[in-house]
Amino acid sequence: MGVLQAFILGLVQGIAEFLPISSSGHLVLLYNIFGISDNVIFLSVVLHAATLLSVLVFYRKEVWALIRRPFQRKAIVIYIATIITVSVAVLFRQFFEDAFSGVWLPYAFLGTAVLLVISDIVSRTRKREDGEPKIRTGFVMGIMQSIAILPGISRSGATISGGLFSGESRETAVDLSFLMSIPIIIASLAMEIFKFMTGEVVMSSGLVLPLIVGSVVAFVVGFGAIYVTRKLIIGNKAWIFSIYLIGIAIITFFVI
Repeated sequence: MGVLQAFILGLVQGIAEFLPISSSGHLVLLYNIFGISDNVIFLSVVLHAATLLSVLVFYRKEVWALIRRPFQRKAIVIYIATIITVSVAVLFRQFFEDAFSGVWLPYAFLGTAVLLVISDIVSRTRKREDGEPKIRTGFVMGIMQSIAILPGISRSGATISGGLFSGESRETAVDLSFLMSIPIIIASLAMEIFKFMTGEVVMSSGLVLPLIVGSVVAFVVGFGAIYVTRKLIIGNKAWIFSIYLIGIAIITFFVI
């Protein structure tokens, strides 16, 4: 992987991690286009870690509030969602790793498009509730986040939809979605670091500079993408992403 490829991967990761269009799906698509086949999960996790910093900076006040009050309702919802996601990831680890070949990618993109349309319709027909999130929201968003481990299923799109299905306001659903990405990305990064320490993952010295470039780009672009996503989702504009996902799904059918 060269520096230019890393720059493109970081740019796409930063944009797609928070827009509900699946960053992992786009990375898998680019891996196939660029002919990158070694340690793709490791590369994806490193780029996700860069966008994790975007979340921590953007939501620094909320994160600090969660640290100070670790048993508040919002924190419990995030814990529940995280436990469900990690459990599913461990139980079906081989299936999800195999999915990074891209075999399910076009269908997953289409699935995300349908999910966004349905959640938008549900959100428009149900009364939204502000205030503290409901405990059941943690279970629903956790299940949706588990499904989104599959490349092509947007994590933000799936979890935001889960929040809307649970009766949360759009703003609450969006903020919960981004906040619950923090422990998941940390867990994924810890797993990849463990693999690196045990020799299961080997990184050549020539990969260091490209990863630094890609990570910096992902962080900067990701910060802006959070702002754009919140504005569009809260403004009932999720259907815009469905149109894009249908288009990228069609393209993927011919690329993969």
